[in-house]
Amino acid sequence: MKKIILTALILFGGISCWATEYLQPEISRFWLARLADASPETAIKIQADNDGFLDLMPLVNNQPSPDREVILEGTLYSDKAGFVLLGFGADWWCSIKINGEEIYSNLRPWENYSGAGGNQDAPISKTNQIIKVWLAEGNNELIMQVRSGSNGCSAAMAVLPPEPEYLARVAKGVQIDHYFPAEPKILVPPFPTNPSLNEDELIINFQTEGRIACGVRYREVGQSDWQTVYELLGHQIRTDRDWHRLVLRDLKPDTEYEYQIIMHNPQSYEPVLDTEVYRVKTLPSKGNAVSFFVISDTQYTDSPRQDYMAGYRKNSPLDNAQMVIHLGDIYNWFSPLNIPDIVLPLCMNGNKFVPYIQIRGNHEYRGTDPGGFFRYFGTENEQSYFAFTAGDAIFIVLDTGEDNPPMKGSTNMLFAQDSLLAAERAWLEELIVSPEFKEAKFKIVFSHAAPHMDGSYISGFARRLTDGIFTGSNPSAPISLWMAGHVHFYARTNPENPAECYARLNSAPDGALMPPSTQFPLILMEGPGFVADTCASFITIDGDTLELTAFDEKGRIFDRVKISPDGKIIESAPGKELNHFIVE
Repeated sequence: MKKIILTALILFGGISCWATEYLQPEISRFWLARLADASPETAIKIQADNDGFLDLMPLVNNQPSPDREVILEGTLYSDKAGFVLLGFGADWWCSIKINGEEIYSNLRPWENYSGAGGNQDAPISKTNQIIKVWLAEGNNELIMQVRSGSNGCSAAMAVLPPEPEYLARVAKGVQIDHYFPAEPKILVPPFPTNPSLNEDELIINFQTEGRIACGVRYREVGQSDWQTVYELLGHQIRTDRDWHRLVLRDLKPDTEYEYQIIMHNPQSYEPVLDTEVYRVKTLPSKGNAVSFFVISDTQYTDSPRQDYMAGYRKNSPLDNAQMVIHLGDIYNWFSPLNIPDIVLPLCMNGNKFVPYIQIRGNHEYRGTDPGGFFRYFGTENEQSYFAFTAGDAIFIVLDTGEDNPPMKGSTNMLFAQDSLLAAERAWLEELIVSPEFKEAKFKIVFSHAAPHMDGSYISGFARRLTDGIFTGSNPSAPISLWMAGHVHFYARTNPENPAECYARLNSAPDGALMPPSTQFPLILMEGPGFVADTCASFITIDGDTLELTAFDEKGRIFDRVKISPDGKIIESAPGKELNHFIVE
C-alpha cells in the first residue's frame, strides 16, 4: 500500500517542519460496466486510462442521449480507515455510492433527464468535481451511475493527493489545516459587493489559501490615516475561514477609496500586509448620474465562459460602469469556483473594482453547497434580498426562489418558500414607506424571475411577493423598470400596450408578456441554449431619463430604449434582431 509522507512545507521563506501521513487507496483500474436497464450478467470489463478516464460511448452504441444510463462497479481499497479526496467527472450527470451509501448526486429523480447542473466542466476529467470521502478499512464497494449527455458519454475518477489546488476546492476543507498549515496568500482578490441603502457601506469579499485571521485596512484616496476592520466572533478575530467578508463602514458617496488585506500567519500570528493596494469608487449620491452593467444566466462551459467575459471587457462600455448587477444563475449550480471566471472579469480591471451585486437565482438553490451563496454574496445579516440607492434611483433586489416546489430527494426540499415569501414581503412593505424609496426618482427592481410567465412556479412566487405593491390592478408603489433573467431570451414590454413585445425570438413566446395590469416596462435577459447564449445591458440614469442599451459580447447593439421615472417609454429603437409581436 502506497503512502505519502509530506514534510518540510515552505512558508514565506521559512520552513515549517511537520510530517503527516495521507492515505492513498488503490482505485479500480478495471470496472464492470453495463446499461442501467440491463441485467448484471451483461456487464463487461472496461479499463480506465492513467488519469482514470473511461470512454462509455461503446456501451450506448455511440448514440448518447439523456435517457441512456450506465452503471459502473469498482473498488477502493484502503489498508486503514480515513478521509481521502475523491475527484471525478461524468458526461453529463452522475451519482456515486460507496459501500451502498450515496455520497454524491446531481441526478434529479422526478424528471427524465434534467440534472441539477450536471458535470459543469468540459472536457471530462478526474478534477471536475472534488469531494472528501470516508473509507473503511479494506475493500470499499464503489458504484457510479452515469447518465449520458446529448453529445457524449464518459466518466473519470481518481483519488487525489492533498495538494492546495485540490484541497481549496473542497466545500468542507478541514483537512487543509491538517495537511497544509495555512499560508498568508490571497487566492481570490478582494472584490466589493452589496452597497447599503444609505450608500455608506460596502462588503469586501476575498479568499485566502487557508483558514487564517484577516482584516482590511482602508482610507479615502489622498488621506494619510487608515481604518482597519476584522472578522470577529464573540469579540475575537476569527481564524476559521478561508473565505472572508468584511464590512467597510462610514464611506462617503462618489468617493474613491483604497484598501489592503492584512493576513496573520497562523503559526506566529504576525501580520502580513498584502503588497497589492486595491481601489473602489463608491456609488454617486442624489442628483448625480449613475451608470451600470447588467448580465444574467452565465451558465456556460469553460471555453465560452472565458470568451464571453473577455468579450464584454473588450467590446462593451463595461469600463464606464459604476457597478455590475448579475441577475442570477451565475452557473448551473452554485460554487465559489465560478467567482474568478465570472465575477472578477466583470468588476475588476487591474487593481480597480466596482461594486458587484449578485442576485440569487433558482440555480443558486442547487448543487452540493446551496447555502454557500450567503458566504459569498449575501448581506451582512444573511439576506438574499436588499435595496440600495445610487444617484436619483433606488434599486430593489428580490429573491424569487426556486422554479420548482420543494420535492423530496433534491436540494429543492431545502427551499422554505413560505417563510421566504413572508419575510421578504414584510421587508418589502417596510421598504416602500421608507424615505429612501419615496424620495427616489427612479425605482428599479432586479430579480432572477419576473411575474410574467403564466403557470410558472417561480413567476407565481414573484407575483405573490409583489401583488398590490409593484404588480396587480392597483399597485401601491409604482416602479420605473423591472429587469430579470431566467427565461434565456431577450424581451422588452411596453406598459402602455401590454400585448406589445419586442423579443429575440421568431414567434411570440408563450406567457412571455406581463399581465395586462402591469404598469411598468419589463426587460428580460439572454442565457445559453435559446436564441443566443448571452447578452448584456448598459444603463445610464441622468436627470429624468433612463437610457438602456442591449448588446452581445462582440459589442453589437440590438436594442435601445429610453424610460421616464413613471415607467413610460420615451423612445424605442429596437434593432433588426428584435421581432415585434402583438399577443392576443
